Amino acid sequence: MSISAIKYPSINAKLKGMYSKEDADREQIEKVLNGEIIYDIEKIVKYLDKNDTQIFNLLISKYEIRCIKRAIKLLYSKNEYDENIKIWTNTIFTDLKGLESIKSIDEFLKIINNTKYKKILKKYFENKNTEYSIFEIENELDKMYLKSIYNSAGNNKNLKKMIGAKIDFTNILWIYRMKKYYNFSEDKIEKSTIDINY
Repeated sequence: MSISAIKYPSINAKLKGMYSKEDADREQIEKVLNGEIIYDIEKIVKYLDKNDTQIFNLLISKYEIRCIKRAIKLLYSKNEYDENIKIWTNTIFTDLKGLESIKSIDEFLKIINNTKYKKILKKYFENKNTEYSIFEIENELDKMYLKSIYNSAGNNKNLKKMIGAKIDFTNILWIYRMKKYYNFSEDKIEKSTIDINY
């Protein structure tokens, strides 16, 4: 996709400026895009009532999960800091502040202790006798998000159908990855997919 294809002038201008420099990289581009998403979120929230805010918070929790995923990878990398986590923890997800510079599993668990992801993450990181892949942890977080979105649709059949189609597609991708890259058993594949079919 060419930069001119982007319909947002502010993003367009920033990315053009970055691409004119030889040292522009994926992290810098992601930072610009994250900044624009955060800007839009902060504008939208001002116009929501209590009920709409709850639904909106559920929808944007996918970005919160993305921060947690990046932090997990940060734990196992040589990097000591992730600016694309900080841009979120400084603005939208302030309860995750510090996640951008964690250096140990204990620090990580302390930060997520008061979040809705605590139970899932502690299951993996506190059990030192069993080894898990990062894919399995990310899979659990994504399952939680998609199930929550589906359940939030209530009796809206059209919305449930749309979300259900997304879940079906996600399950197909997961099954492909689990068979091709992780050699999961059929039983483990069944437990790792979302038990909602459309």
